[in-house]
Amino acid sequence: MNPRINIKASNGTFPPKVKKKFRARSFSLLQMIVLLLVMYVAFFINMMMKISKMTSAEINQYHEVSGSSNNQENEQDMDHHFNLDGIERTDVIVIPKEPITSILGYLEEVIVPQTNETSPLQECSPTAQVKIKPTKNNWILQTIDHLGREKNHGGDEMYITYTDGNSKEEDDKDTPPTAVALIEDLNDGTYLLNFCTTPMDAIPTNLSGTGRLKVYFEFTCGIGSLPQPTKIHWKNSGSSFQTGVASNVPKPPMKLFQPPQLPDFGHWPLVVFFGDSTMLQMIKDRKAMEEKQTEENIFLRPNVYFQANIRTLFTMERMKHVGTLFQRMHRKQVLKYERDVSIVIGSAIWDILIAENIQGVDFEDHLAACRYWVADLRKRYRGRTLYWKSPSALHMHRVNCSDANYDYEGCVNSTRYLSNSRVRALHYKQKELMKELNVTYLDLFNTYYLSAHYTAEGDGRHFTQELDEMILGWFYPHNKNEAAVETLQNE
Repeated sequence: MNPRINIKASNGTFPPKVKKKFRARSFSLLQMIVLLLVMYVAFFINMMMKISKMTSAEINQYHEVSGSSNNQENEQDMDHHFNLDGIERTDVIVIPKEPITSILGYLEEVIVPQTNETSPLQECSPTAQVKIKPTKNNWILQTIDHLGREKNHGGDEMYITYTDGNSKEEDDKDTPPTAVALIEDLNDGTYLLNFCTTPMDAIPTNLSGTGRLKVYFEFTCGIGSLPQPTKIHWKNSGSSFQTGVASNVPKPPMKLFQPPQLPDFGHWPLVVFFGDSTMLQMIKDRKAMEEKQTEENIFLRPNVYFQANIRTLFTMERMKHVGTLFQRMHRKQVLKYERDVSIVIGSAIWDILIAENIQGVDFEDHLAACRYWVADLRKRYRGRTLYWKSPSALHMHRVNCSDANYDYEGCVNSTRYLSNSRVRALHYKQKELMKELNVTYLDLFNTYYLSAHYTAEGDGRHFTQELDEMILGWFYPHNKNEAAVETLQNE
């Protein structure tokens, strides 16, 4: 037997040296197989964990409004935003393509500081461009100044919309956005953008996955938050009045709009609304009034009533006058219905806009007046239910004094202090106060913020009947108002 061909001995066993080498090689091969299996299992577990995380956290967020049940479409859309392993995309959206270099000169001409005041631009360069980086859960916006430098401080006010499908720019006026960004100022030149669908189309369907991103530059360098009388000599509000658009932008992650939790007005025989024109717009049937060519109020529900616009702000100096107005307008009705009546009150827009209303950034006198007003009503009309309606949002980018339905100078003066930062700050303070006073707060602020498209033409603060009808419907979940008292206009 040739040992080179067959290494077994005549007794059928391996020689000791060969047997030792064979065992060593077998053990090494076994180690390699085990190692490969461990690596494969670890890789598989890691991949499944990442896929699981994307399925539960990211894919739902990106596709909850897609309106499509086609898995292939969903996978393509997800991959458009992320790599398979969940790594963030690195594309940056730049709006506009080049910084608006003229913005500094324009604002310097508009801003006329009072004696002993400094211009907001003294230590702040105006925002002239933004760069937006899409990430998994939200988008991050970096502000850029007129020289192309990244800014490191906040104070900008922007309104940002995403409209699915690449409609033409001239069609934007008639096409409502798919989603609006809720913006968080990080006070370092960057902003978090959390997109939300709009109240009028909370669950959009048949989305293409790309569209137009529009940035309305409203204010910069904290100009929007300046209180009275800072801008008294300025040529206008100091708004930037600039707009930038990017097309073929991937659909951002968006949350579905959810209506706020509100009380049921349907069981009340009478709901009295008392306030300014933004209070009236919520219940007024403007279409019916136009058809009948009447100036007498017609209401959207038979159990609501509003006598007249009180045309005043809430300050301690004015509260006696406010109380007299309520007595004259509603005392008879409120006493007639005894405790089967609720009263909706609120004040904000006049308090924000009136140039002579020196409140400062804290609205201390106004909040004292609100506290006094609640106490006064409770004292005069014991047992009646009070509701406080939140302010509505203010949209400077929708103001166009050249097309206003009143004179240009009047428009400029009435919008000099119009800004979302100021009304939002007042909204938070009123909400906190009403919680302390145990008054139900009708929080409609975000509803109006997400609905800038439905403001009146060139106005920025009044909204269309279409939107207000939907909002009022939230207070009648069972449509009980049909069984309520007859229309109260003539009482």
